[in-house]
Amino acid sequence: MRISFYKTLWGHEGTLSEAIELAALAGFDGIEGPPPTSTEAQTDFRMRLDGHGFGYIAEATTGGNYVPDHRRSPASHLDDLRRAVDRAMPLSPLFVNTQAGLDAWPLPTQIAFHESIVALQNEIGVKITVETHRSRSTFNPWTTLAIAREVPGLQLNLDFSHWCAVAERLVMDDDPELLAFFATRCG
Repeated sequence: MRISFYKTLWGHEGTLSEAIELAALAGFDGIEGPPPTSTEAQTDFRMRLDGHGFGYIAEATTGGNYVPDHRRSPASHLDDLRRAVDRAMPLSPLFVNTQAGLDAWPLPTQIAFHESIVALQNEIGVKITVETHRSRSTFNPWTTLAIAREVPGLQLNLDFSHWCAVAERLVMDDDPELLAFFATRCG
C-alpha cells in the first residue's frame, strides 16, 4: 500500500499555478480544492496537474461557503453540490469531498439529503465523501451515526477535530465502538 499526500487549497491565497508549484516542491502527490469555474481555467488546471503527475480531489462546499447560510434549503445545497460535481468531472477527480448540509435540519431531512448525495455518487460513478465538519449535517458523531445507519452507501471523510470541538472532549476515547463503526465508512 502506498499512501498519497494531497495539498489542500484551503487557506491558499495565491494562484492555482503557485499552489501546484509549491505542492510539487514539497513532495505532494496532488491537490485537493474546488474545481475552477470556467472551462478555460479547468483546462489550464488539468494541464498543470498533469505536468507534475498530480492527482486531483475535488472539494465541493454547499450552502454558500464553508459556514453555510442557514436560510438555504436542502434543495439549494444539492444544487450547489451538483454544480461543483459538474465542474469537477472534466478534471477526472479521484473523488469528491464535500462539506455539505446544515446542522440545524431535522434528522429526517438530514437522512433524505444524504440519500440524495449517495444517489448522485451512483449517477456519476465517482465516490463522494461527506466531511465531518462543524455547522454541517455531520457536526457531531451521534447525528452522523444516525444518518450513516439510515444511509448505507454514505462515505465519510473523518475530521475528528470538529467533533472534539463540538463535544468539548475526545469523543473517540469515550466511545471506541463509535470509532470502529466510522472506520467502516471512510471513503
